[in-house]
Amino acid sequence: RSADITPCYAAPVALLIDLPRWPAHERLWAHLVSDTSLIELHDFAARVGIPERSFEGDHYDVPAEFHAKVVSAGARLVEGRELVKALQRSGLRVPKRRSERILATWADPAWPPGAAGHRVDCLAAQVAPPSGAGLGSRLIALDDEGRLALDGDRLPQPAGRGAICGYLRVRTPASWSHLVLHLHRGPVADLQFVPLDQVRGIEAQLHWWPMLLHVQSAQLRSAGR
Repeated sequence: RSADITPCYAAPVALLIDLPRWPAHERLWAHLVSDTSLIELHDFAARVGIPERSFEGDHYDVPAEFHAKVVSAGARLVEGRELVKALQRSGLRVPKRRSERILATWADPAWPPGAAGHRVDCLAAQVAPPSGAGLGSRLIALDDEGRLALDGDRLPQPAGRGAICGYLRVRTPASWSHLVLHLHRGPVADLQFVPLDQVRGIEAQLHWWPMLLHVQSAQLRSAGR
């Protein structure tokens, strides 16, 4: 054990990591999971210095150069097949679907209220969430110039107005739920549209802000800018 590594817990914990065999971004990666709870997983990751952006819905991606530190801190090294089976048995497994992408993650955010120990992921997707309880839906309205409809409380219901562009996934230790995001392009009567840089940082926009930037980027690419 390296001299600068101190175990995070005095007692054994149910954290599993496989070997760094998965290539991406010119590096090799391993997967870190808990077979008990996401709270335990996030707590461990924070203690050993794994950044929040490495969380992928049900596991953390760990680069090869960080692998020894994670094992020394208390994660149990297992084969990849054993890790997947343990994750499935735990009920924490989140199926990853084609074209689905996590844009941002928040730990213990203020929304939704009353869900202690939860986590919110903002995902880009073209289809409805695979499972979980529904938290309703939200219409993101952009005009032809890429400006956002400011008054969210007066936006019409998404039904029939826009295609699904993604969803917010709210994950607690026991379950998950979703708020579906729909995208409407074009004017909406009696609503004020403002440039995105004027609403940056507004708390009400926090959780779908990554989706706005994602949509805006796609719009610029399609326009050849």
